[in-house]
Amino acid sequence: MRTPTKKKVWLAALGFTLGMSWLAPSVSAKAEVEYGAVYDSWTSNFQASGSEVLMPFHFEFKAPNGRLQVTASTAFVQGHYLQKDLGFGGSAFDGNRLTDTLLGLAYSIPLGSFSSTLALKVNLPTGDKRWEQQQLPGNIPIIFESSRYRGRGFGFDGMYGIGKQFGDWNLSAVAGYLYSSSVDSVAGSQDVVDYGNYTVVGLVLGRRTASSLFRVKALDSIAQDSKIDGAPAFRVPTRTVLDLRWESGKTTRFLLDAGYSIYGKGKLVNTGVYGTELNGSFGDRFYLAPALEYGAGPKVRLTTGLLLKSIAANGYDETYPLYNGGGTVVGASQGLKWKMGNNTYTSYSLGYNHITNNQAALDSTGSLTDVTYNEVTFGTGVGYQW
Repeated sequence: MRTPTKKKVWLAALGFTLGMSWLAPSVSAKAEVEYGAVYDSWTSNFQASGSEVLMPFHFEFKAPNGRLQVTASTAFVQGHYLQKDLGFGGSAFDGNRLTDTLLGLAYSIPLGSFSSTLALKVNLPTGDKRWEQQQLPGNIPIIFESSRYRGRGFGFDGMYGIGKQFGDWNLSAVAGYLYSSSVDSVAGSQDVVDYGNYTVVGLVLGRRTASSLFRVKALDSIAQDSKIDGAPAFRVPTRTVLDLRWESGKTTRFLLDAGYSIYGKGKLVNTGVYGTELNGSFGDRFYLAPALEYGAGPKVRLTTGLLLKSIAANGYDETYPLYNGGGTVVGASQGLKWKMGNNTYTSYSLGYNHITNNQAALDSTGSLTDVTYNEVTFGTGVGYQW
């Protein structure tokens, strides 16, 4: 399968989702622990297939009025990844161990008529940096899904936002810095890849009422030079993200997430000097995820969701090694949350995705053909709040 090497920026999403504290209603102090198991299996019409069993653990603490939020999460993963031998050679990889551990902190600071928030996130290298390289031949391409296993080395990011309230509306500006020793390790000797640093800037506009929330954000990330074995190697292209979140209703709630990502041209090294790509190595992408959350009794909440992702072909001709034809993801999911008592709940989820990677493989005649994936996910969890 012709899947060009890709790099992804580990974005500081915490600074947007947790950092804008005005989006969350005031609450009393609350802590929550959740753990469970998730089974994920996929097949394709070409070489790749596999399965994973994840046992995630998540802790969250919210102080009164939502000004302080602390999170910690990790998971134990058992994975099987198979690239079938169809005359092109095959491979298999099996692994089981802990992933990286993520620690997060967000703190809101009043500044007179302004609000401000500092959000920090640290990636602790409790995972295996080789895993994401070894599982690639049997996994779904990362242009459609980020690796569910994290083994990316030490990293951190920080975001700071300052906002102003205008009635029900709030406008905030955010800026941040990110460092990671490894981001989606899919090239070369991943133990000696320096992926460089990133700066992130953006704007967030939102409105909250008693029964609805509307938020739109624009984010721009710029990468610095990356190196392999100490020599200049590549620079990830600038990425601009436009994102929409809409929530409506109280008992029955309609949820909508949508986004569009625009990629610039990256930089590649030729004889030790960075040069701008002739064309963009990433195609623009769009996603739409509507969902309906509703009750089935006083203690049971159901969430039915749909997913559509569309990724455009990049700028290279199909005869060029960096060509990628893009593709689509069409999916559906069903979730259930059952409150077992005053402080305990269980959750269940079932999902299906059909993925089409356009012109990703060569058929028996040497012509490019589509590769399709069918993915099924089932998960269950237990949570405790106090």
